Amino acid sequence: MPSVLAHRFVIACVLRLLSVVVFWIPMVGPLLLVVITTVSVLAAFIFWIVLIVKAAQGEMFKLPWIGDYADYYAQPNSGR
Repeated sequence: MPSVLAHRFVIACVLRLLSVVVFWIPMVGPLLLVVITTVSVLAAFIFWIVLIVKAAQGEMFKLPWIGDYADYYAQPNSGR
């Protein structure tokens, strides 16, 4: 099974390639890149704050896409 580091590297390369392609669109490309980056960073920050508040309240919160994956690998005998 590929490691998380390998997946992160592939995703980073794909996102970098997409950003270079979008940047080359005249006039709209750089603006679109700034808007997408700003929205992504703000969404990640808000999501992070929500998770911190839930953790401070002692509430268990399962993330929609990676919750099952994290549960599987948090088990003592997960077959790693």
